Amino acid sequence: MPGFFFVLHDDKNINLTPLKLECNLLSGEIKDEKYAIQRFVLNQYSDDKLFIDNDDFTILLDGVISNQAELRKQYRSKDWLNCILDLYKTKGDSFFNDFRGTFSGLFLDKGLNKFIIFNDHLATKPLYYFKMAGFICISSELAFLYDFLKINNIPYDLDLNAVYMLLSYGFMLDDVTLSAQVKKLLPGNYLLIRNQKVSFHVYYSLPKSFMEKDEINENEVINELDDRFRNAISRQFEKDKIYDYKHLVSLSGGLDSRMTCWVADEMGYGNQLNITFSQSDYLDETVAKQIAADLKHEWIFKSLDNGLYLHDIDAITKITGGNLIYSGPAHSNSILKYINFNRLSLLHTGQLGDVIVSSYISDTRENLNEIKAAGFYSSKFLNKIEFNYVENYTNQELFLMYERGINGINSGLSIIQQYTETLSPFYDIDFMEYCFSLPIKLRANHYLYKKWILQKYLKAGKYVWEKTKKPVSYQSKVNIMYKGQKIPIERLYGLLKLKLGFSVPVLSTRNHMNPFDYWYNENEELKSYLDSYFHNHMPEILSISDDLYKDLRELYKGTTFEKTQVLSVLSAINLFFGK
Repeated sequence: MPGFFFVLHDDKNINLTPLKLECNLLSGEIKDEKYAIQRFVLNQYSDDKLFIDNDDFTILLDGVISNQAELRKQYRSKDWLNCILDLYKTKGDSFFNDFRGTFSGLFLDKGLNKFIIFNDHLATKPLYYFKMAGFICISSELAFLYDFLKINNIPYDLDLNAVYMLLSYGFMLDDVTLSAQVKKLLPGNYLLIRNQKVSFHVYYSLPKSFMEKDEINENEVINELDDRFRNAISRQFEKDKIYDYKHLVSLSGGLDSRMTCWVADEMGYGNQLNITFSQSDYLDETVAKQIAADLKHEWIFKSLDNGLYLHDIDAITKITGGNLIYSGPAHSNSILKYINFNRLSLLHTGQLGDVIVSSYISDTRENLNEIKAAGFYSSKFLNKIEFNYVENYTNQELFLMYERGINGINSGLSIIQQYTETLSPFYDIDFMEYCFSLPIKLRANHYLYKKWILQKYLKAGKYVWEKTKKPVSYQSKVNIMYKGQKIPIERLYGLLKLKLGFSVPVLSTRNHMNPFDYWYNENEELKSYLDSYFHNHMPEILSISDDLYKDLRELYKGTTFEKTQVLSVLSAINLFFGK
């Protein structure tokens, strides 16, 4: 993915991977006897991005800083470069903590011989690193890093623990990659190199959430929530206007993208192109089409019928570096690869809104401080993963937010970032922190979310919500308690069928955005392609581990989603760890 590469070394014979020279990238290189910096960033929002080298500093900044205008006004800086220098002089090494948006970068203070390498609070632009005595390299792209190590004959090994994370969660936990020697810079952390010594520092952590709180005025909460959300919308959509871009906004049958699209429109950002991708005739298409038409937005729909995008195994793995199951990001790639982004904005999404305004915790009776494995797609090999859940997190919601949300869902951003920048107003740290200051009992099961919509955006609540198959404004006359939450009594029949094993899994029908099992069973060509890929690449596993070979064969007998977990492992091993 676009970004940068940095290497600090003692070896004069080090070979750099060739710099990416593509028409949609701003490229450049700075070399010194002891280090080299390569830049290959998207050419959008170019005034937000810096690549400066003078006698005192080297500054590389990639991304979109949604509050740049606010910071320049606050520090009375004549331009963006001087604003950053003012921030550094005032705030020190973690000056970027005041940034809002999506970013990563490098800052070299030549007078102090100090490198600071950082990314944003939620690591939406990930950085990966490899270090050994007298040597460290850092890259925005895993494949680029692996290529560099191969070119320089620096060995790195497959981490079987990481393989089982991919086979269970579909993504990597904590700082793990598929290589035992390559790690990921954690969210809210920065890496400091001073006089050749490397250290890691935390500059931001999400606040600890809690289950309940006395004396909550719900109307005041909704007003504050709405003010902060509208401020986040303004920050992000005003950036488009500065660059004269048409707003590009994803839209589905869910609430999160709907709120981004709807609130932005109400605030005057109606010049939108909405994009949708799903199985034809499913709610993600039909609801999005209706909303876009009613708001008089332009709209593009890409059908995912027959699961054709599941052919793109190696192409997606090259982008993700094998850190994520390929089938997830492949579906967004299937539409993005056809779009001309020349005059379009970054992709505005509703990423993670339902677990920020609501919560990953649905059963409010559970002990929040009891941290356990959760958020996985397959439980068959969980017992083979070595990971200390308790040591790293203060409660279960933060574990799920950092691992399933930030490490898992965020990993899919790498596909979008091949083409354009991307932001979600729910990711605005000032908005996010406020949500986490509210008790889970108020947020859980979309209680606050629905009340916010119905109180502030009633018309948006009249459309069907894909999750419940009912409008947000729908009120059941009778509710029952089920696993600590109220559910409409009309859902009881479906739950009983599911519990008794009489219900057909939704992924085996057409009634889903990505009906994997339906596609696999109905599209003989797709089934043949996936099965052939599996059989052609399995022999290589025998040279790695007999147990892994058996486990991959076992998991491939499972659901189609589990099959794609296996294929993701096979692809990554072939691309990055093969002979």
